[in-house]
Amino acid sequence: MNIPEPDEAMSSARLFELIQAAFPLRPLPEMSLHQAQLADESMSRRISDDEWRRAGELDSGRSWKDFSDDDLIACDAALSHFDEPSFVYYLPAYLVFALRHCAVEWTHPAWSPVARSSSRLHTGRRTRSGGTRNSTQISGRQSLVF
Repeated sequence: MNIPEPDEAMSSARLFELIQAAFPLRPLPEMSLHQAQLADESMSRRISDDEWRRAGELDSGRSWKDFSDDDLIACDAALSHFDEPSFVYYLPAYLVFALRHCAVEWTHPAWSPVARSSSRLHTGRRTRSGGTRNSTQISGRQSLVF
């Protein structure tokens, strides 16, 4: 794969293609997205083996590409609790999320790094209204879909 120099302008679609090429869909890691989210609760309570297993079943057979923006938002603490193989595996889901929403303004403090990101990829200003999927607008158009 020929990777362009960093100073070359690159479209979101091209970056998405590069991410897809760099990160395989299989094998799935041992720790799932929902298990990593559940691990956040282990700081304040004991997680039973059964609860851990059920959290893993929520993601059974799903690759990093199968998780929606809503899934990643719902599992807002997961990124902090992945083991190393799971972090590397799910990283592209977060990179693609950031590509789609690099200039989104959200009120939730967890998304402030995304909201502060400057975008050289788009000229329109994006805002997110409501809590529903696909509500992101770019200069009056729907959010990028890859």
